[in-house]
Amino acid sequence: MVAAVPVEALCSDFGKVRIKANGAVTAGDMVVLGTDGVAPATGSTTGIFGIALTSAADDAAVVVATRGVFTMDLAASFNPDVGDYVYVASDVTVDGGASNDYPCGVVVGTTDPAEATTATCLLIARQATAGVIQA
Repeated sequence: MVAAVPVEALCSDFGKVRIKANGAVTAGDMVVLGTDGVAPATGSTTGIFGIALTSAADDAAVVVATRGVFTMDLAASFNPDVGDYVYVASDVTVDGGASNDYPCGVVVGTTDPAEATTATCLLIARQATAGVIQA
């Protein structure tokens, strides 16, 4: 017999990965999961995009979210609209991207345009190469 389990209990760890840090990682950093573990994201990094949920030293275990909606810091002078793709500008900011940038999400909500310092974004965690989202 299978006992009834609340949906939130079934989904609580869905989209989370526990993996080795390849270099120091801070909770809240945008990271890329690769063959050598998790490393801070850069505009030209390839791999599976995620957000570090815990901090970790080099070679320690870190928990990374590969799904979800997160508030992301915007690079200076970047003011996206709902539906726009965002790209990794640094391990802590997103921007409108350039040809070699790493796509990491789509805007699902924005802040007050007068402030324009953050946007609510749905993660894109597919395997990606610089500038391209793989199906």
